[in-house]
Amino acid sequence: MVENKVNKIAIFSIMTVMFLAAIENMITTTIMPSVISSIGGLTLYPWLSVVFILLSTVTLPLYGKLSDMYGYKLFTIIAILIFTIGSGLCGLSNSMIELIIYRGIQGIGAGGLITMSYILFAIIFTDDKRAKMQSVLSAMWSIASLTGPVLGSIFDNTIGWRWAFYFNVPIGIIIIFLISKFLYIKQNHTSNKIIDYRGIILFSITMTLIIYPLLSFGDKNFNNQKMIILFFGIVFLLFLIKHEKKFDEPILPIREFINPSFGIPFMINFTAASCLFSTINFLPLFIQGYIGDTSNQVGKILMFLSLSWTTGSILSGNKINKWGARNFVIYGSISMIIGFFILTTLKDFSYTKLIISCIFLGFGMGSISNTTLFIAQSNADKNNIGKVTAGIQLFRNIGGTLGNSILGGIQITNFKYYILPYKESLKELYENPHKILGYNLRLSLPEQSLNILSNALADSIIKSITYACIISIITLFLSLRLFQNKRSNIIT
Repeated sequence: MVENKVNKIAIFSIMTVMFLAAIENMITTTIMPSVISSIGGLTLYPWLSVVFILLSTVTLPLYGKLSDMYGYKLFTIIAILIFTIGSGLCGLSNSMIELIIYRGIQGIGAGGLITMSYILFAIIFTDDKRAKMQSVLSAMWSIASLTGPVLGSIFDNTIGWRWAFYFNVPIGIIIIFLISKFLYIKQNHTSNKIIDYRGIILFSITMTLIIYPLLSFGDKNFNNQKMIILFFGIVFLLFLIKHEKKFDEPILPIREFINPSFGIPFMINFTAASCLFSTINFLPLFIQGYIGDTSNQVGKILMFLSLSWTTGSILSGNKINKWGARNFVIYGSISMIIGFFILTTLKDFSYTKLIISCIFLGFGMGSISNTTLFIAQSNADKNNIGKVTAGIQLFRNIGGTLGNSILGGIQITNFKYYILPYKESLKELYENPHKILGYNLRLSLPEQSLNILSNALADSIIKSITYACIISIITLFLSLRLFQNKRSNIIT
């Protein structure tokens, strides 16, 4: 441990920050079909994840840079405070539009929760202990995996889904108190006080212009006005890249990206997240919309995915020096490919098959995320650990955002296409397809109408998962390009 004065309560506080992020994700994913059934907006469903991940992505580099400049403790508290306020507002939502806006506020705070946790551990612990301690930090996902889905189901089936968001408020207040009182960090403040405001604006415009049309990818209207919007998004992307190359302290780590020691781990996180994050959103829809089960079953399935994610993270953290970081990334990529392939056969449904696929997916992502982060941090200068850590999270979130946009857009577009022939005969359900997600509402629907919508939903989801499987193969090819680093013997 370095010279920072850190006690056990401080370590517990940092781990609780990670827990807050992990349990929110598990609870929210579990209750989302019920939320949609309550307030409507099934066709807007992809926006919930896209807005959340987009805003957390925009703020990621800010947390990394500003914490290097002004204090890790301060920006950890700021992140928790914003996230807590956003959670309370989400619980007050009465429409999908309101929920999307408030999820965006949550996302601004969430951009700092996981990043600041890893940054604090990177500052506190030396290289020889960091991988193991970061795996301990990741163990909070295991606890959240067990409690999150259960709590989500309990809230949903008792006092209501809104309390799944309100639940974050007291936790956030407690964490702020613990960190304020018990965390002491000696900081050199060596980072230059230069903030890339132009880069932030260009990045925000670029992502918005690219994501908006991609959410309609495959739609018959995509090739006209939305194609023009996408074109301008690409133009702004080129301006962004040009600016970031010249700027001394860019938010987008273009110069680090060119270095294979950082660039390949960045891209692996990008592709892995792009295929997995959207699939995590599809599974609750599939379980409640096609199988007709409740949020209780959704929670159980997601628990297997998260537990295996944590297992992969912990195993890679403890065995990385013995087995090699490169090997863990390769094994993780293969594991994800197997998981996605199994999911493409889900129309012939069994819960055993679904559980096995989730175990492969979770283990793969856990192995990849922890190992690539360790690789990047080990190759970074001490004063740039915050920036590199934020860079890994940045590319993971960009991948998740674009993956949700493209694959979510493909799913929604195909779902509309499959039920279009029944527009007149199923007029009410065509206009309110969210009814198939409510367990009690399903019981009141005619069997033939229910079968049409359920099968359309399942077919649209499986089609998007097929594309996700293809993206996971790209992740494997990237992992094979990891190489032995001259500064460290861990990447073998």
